[in-house]
Amino acid sequence: MTRPAWLERLEHYEAEGFAEVPGKASNPKIVAWMQGPGQGAWVKNDAVPWCGGSMAGMMAECGLSESIPKDPLGAINWLNLPTKLDGPRVGAIAVFKRPGGHHVTCVKSFDENNLYCIGGNQGDAIKTSRFNRTGPNKPLGYRWPVPLMAPKELAQTSRIAAAAEQQKKDLQKGNGFSGSSPAEHVLPSPPKGIRESVDGLLGDVTWAKGVANYGADFGGFIGSNWFWIALCIAGFYYGRAYWGSMKIAAARLQDAHLGWTT
Repeated sequence: MTRPAWLERLEHYEAEGFAEVPGKASNPKIVAWMQGPGQGAWVKNDAVPWCGGSMAGMMAECGLSESIPKDPLGAINWLNLPTKLDGPRVGAIAVFKRPGGHHVTCVKSFDENNLYCIGGNQGDAIKTSRFNRTGPNKPLGYRWPVPLMAPKELAQTSRIAAAAEQQKKDLQKGNGFSGSSPAEHVLPSPPKGIRESVDGLLGDVTWAKGVANYGADFGGFIGSNWFWIALCIAGFYYGRAYWGSMKIAAARLQDAHLGWTT
């Protein structure tokens, strides 16, 4: 199963061992998240709770800045995301109550009683921690950063449908040319005596006779080499259809990364 992009970003930082800098110094990345997508210009160091700032940073790095709620440094404000979930889901944004405030994190996996969530400011780092799924310490709610759409809805509204329709047309054209005969696509070979007829009709208009004769020669060339010409044309459409399948696969992967499928 493809994991949403913001979860993959968190896992990337966890694998790097991303954490606060001990002592008076600060991790510049945390400060940048807090001041930038976290909308907290007043933040000067990483000594403040930064779970909301790190979540805003993940959304910004995934190209989902529009999904960041107002005042994201306040963890409870992540419950203002418009897409509510009835229960946990891999990649869901979860908000918990904690002493003195709230904590926002991301569901990585879960079982009947536990949530394993990855987020910032968990043990002064980005790491995976266990939380209660049930009971008094369960999450206040689950949210999803983008609207959820079923595969059928995606097929009707996304660029996947357009690419699939173009691929269908290309395959039809490719099949048409690969099994065709010259008569289906080109004019019939010029009848015997056409050059004499052209001479009689056009008289001494030399350039016109030349154009007509070249046209007759070209038609004869097409007719005698139609198999190879049709093969090349069919190859072009088959190749474009294959490229279309690659575009469709890439679009589906992107949709999955953005969590657009239910």
